[in-house]
Amino acid sequence: MDNQMHYKNLDRKHVILINWSTLNAAGMHFHLKLLMAIPFYFTHILHFASW
Repeated sequence: MDNQMHYKNLDRKHVILINWSTLNAAGMHFHLKLLMAIPFYFTHILHFASW
């Protein structure tokens, strides 16, 4: 009984950890896309500003 409770608690922590790492990965992907898009937009703005 005591052991089973411990495993349930451990499992819950594990699920939270997995969700957190997935969110982190999604956030990193979004930030990378943003960082890659910034120079693209910046050159466009400069191009229009020079006209």
